[in-house]
Amino acid sequence: MTNLVISDMNVEEVSIERILHDSAMYRWVKQNIERKPTDDILKHVKRLPLKVDGCVGELIPSKISMIEEIFKKNMLYKLPPIRIKKYKHTDYYEIIDGRHRVVIAIQYNKKTIICLIDNQ
Repeated sequence: MTNLVISDMNVEEVSIERILHDSAMYRWVKQNIERKPTDDILKHVKRLPLKVDGCVGELIPSKISMIEEIFKKNMLYKLPPIRIKKYKHTDYYEIIDGRHRVVIAIQYNKKTIICLIDNQ
């Protein structure tokens, strides 16, 4: 695990299973991941509780396509880390920025993703 401190943030490789999904991310994974059975994938996807799911809208197809091209070319270093913060007092994280990158990482069967963890 890489750990670098940048002011009030850590750069760290985080398990995808520790990142909470909003409702739009959950729907996208359920509808678009081709590996079967989808239930196996979804049992590892943790959702934000509905009462705090402040989904900012559906995922944008053009952003998905752009990120997918980067993954296909194995050029992940061109993507900035996603930004996350701890969800309450748990071992899970809420996404501040990077929903599209997370769902594509799942599509490409990545187990971890590089994150900027907001410590505030």
